[in-house]
Amino acid sequence: MSSLLVGLLFGIAFGAVLQRGRFCMASAARDLFLTKDTYLAKGVVYSIIFSSIGFFAIESMGLIEFQIKPLGLQNVIGGLLFGVGMVVAGGCASGVLYRAGEGYITAFTAIFGVLTGMAVYAELHQYLLLNFIEPTTVGKITLYGWLGISPWILITTMIVIVIVLKFVKISDKSD
Repeated sequence: MSSLLVGLLFGIAFGAVLQRGRFCMASAARDLFLTKDTYLAKGVVYSIIFSSIGFFAIESMGLIEFQIKPLGLQNVIGGLLFGVGMVVAGGCASGVLYRAGEGYITAFTAIFGVLTGMAVYAELHQYLLLNFIEPTTVGKITLYGWLGISPWILITTMIVIVIVLKFVKISDKSD
């Protein structure tokens, strides 16, 4: 089976899961703070844990090597622009993609904006602005590097915390 066909099948399956679960990082943050609904936020936590397990398993097998880049001003500017873009678009990249699959015209406008932003960034980075902004290295910017532990210890700790939070009921008694 060709890699193109595998990618297409995976993309269709992944899109169906995103659409059925209404999974969107921006909606998860919005719901958590505005309505105190934790449903999507839990999904974000679970996805971080499962993807961490997958990535570190693949890295442990020697199939990939992480290339951790230094943190700089361009990261802060890019993060702010991305956050503003999510608010303007009404959702994150995954939310916009599954909404485009549902036929929402505004989602196609957001996708066009993302593609345009990527093209502009590629040009600015290569030729103009970002060559003058020197990244400042802050050392090990991963959480496990900062803590000085194995990533597997961190992942195991996160799994235990999620299990405890899932099965331990905290009563809300306000007398």
